[in-house]
Amino acid sequence: MSTPLLDNITQQFISTVSHNGHLLEEQAKRIFYYLAVIQLSISGIWMAIAGESLLQSFIQLIKTALLLSVFYAGITLAQEWLPSMVNGFIHLGQQAGATTAIHPSSILNQGLTISGTIIKSLGGLGMLNHPFVSFVGAVVCIGIPLVYALIAADLTIVLIKTYLMISLSSLFFAFGASDWTRTMSVNYIKSLLSLGLQLMSLYFLIGVGVSLGNQWAEIAQQAAAHHELMPMLAIFSAVIVFYLIIRNIPPYVAALSGMSGFRNSGEMAVGMAAFAATKGAKLAAKALKKVGLGGGGSSGKSGMHGMSSASLDAIKKAAMSQQRVNR
Repeated sequence: MSTPLLDNITQQFISTVSHNGHLLEEQAKRIFYYLAVIQLSISGIWMAIAGESLLQSFIQLIKTALLLSVFYAGITLAQEWLPSMVNGFIHLGQQAGATTAIHPSSILNQGLTISGTIIKSLGGLGMLNHPFVSFVGAVVCIGIPLVYALIAADLTIVLIKTYLMISLSSLFFAFGASDWTRTMSVNYIKSLLSLGLQLMSLYFLIGVGVSLGNQWAEIAQQAAAHHELMPMLAIFSAVIVFYLIIRNIPPYVAALSGMSGFRNSGEMAVGMAAFAATKGAKLAAKALKKVGLGGGGSSGKSGMHGMSSASLDAIKKAAMSQQRVNR
């Protein structure tokens, strides 16, 4: 199963910010020149008023020139340095998680794989023979992809944040030319380090979750084959717990850099997924009743299409409910 839509989103952002990167660099150099002239002029006037010796003035000038050269190098070379630094954090996370290829779409695909395994196993049960098992299975089948989609969305958002921060590197390094705006440059570097730590943690935890997801798919297949409810509920609960881990631990690690604004518990998103799963299961039950409650053949296929349509309706209703809550 291949759904590269989320990867296409990140690639579109990368291509867009890369296309206009040289224009931002030229503007950043102009800002840097203005701020550097102002900084040097004020420093010279202040040293003259203070009556500092020639040696002290020369030392201060060398310190200022070295500092300006560092920030100017950041303007011209950050587009080469920063991606390597971020990729280093990602590589560390992948090595710790014992995985090499993690993308937002691959995360979503794993959720769809687990859900598809349950759907295939439940396809021949029939609503009349095992109505409760079928209902719970429908809830799990809808809820698991939604939670995995939220996990994939978290990774996508952090990646896009990182790409945007890298694309703005020239502008923020330009503000390092003046004492009054240098704090912006320092905070930018800290924020980028925080995003690197968050990416490292995300890739590590998601790498662990990939192996867990493969185990969950096997457990779901066995549970559906034996008409068991508890393993399905346990898998759904484990997926929710895994999502809350993803939402809380990487922001905590990122905050160790001293920057705030990374914490996000995600309880409301889990509630939205559970609501969508329940509503989707009810709509799926109605769809299966309309096609004859059959266990195989054409009625089974029609039931699967009904469940797919029900899932989409549930997602739409959940999104509308979330918008009302935010208002």
